[in-house]
Amino acid sequence: MPNQPTNTPFEALQRSTFSVIQGVMGFAATWTPAAGGTTLTSRVLFQNPTEDMKLAGVDYDPAHWRMEYQIGDFNGLFTAANARQSAEVVTIEGENYYVRKVSKKFDGKTYVADLQPV
Repeated sequence: MPNQPTNTPFEALQRSTFSVIQGVMGFAATWTPAAGGTTLTSRVLFQNPTEDMKLAGVDYDPAHWRMEYQIGDFNGLFTAANARQSAEVVTIEGENYYVRKVSKKFDGKTYVADLQPV
């Protein structure tokens, strides 16, 4: 398989778009690895089910809490959460959530963490 370029115009546009969305609609989040290490911070896209969502008829699942973040924002969270050897916890706007698992979106640069309130 030939090497793919890593800095194409599409990728630059993708990074820029995600950055703008994080800045406008994102929530402040932190993660300190359970194994120890430096606390990492970023802005994430956060979906938490609310009664308003249910009443509005939008995608509502009371057990589906999640955050999206870009590659490089929480280095190590993907591996740590999926190893399931420790309870990884993220804090979003002052509230703590267990990270149940982390998956990658089709682009390989966006992560989706399934959360559970602590």
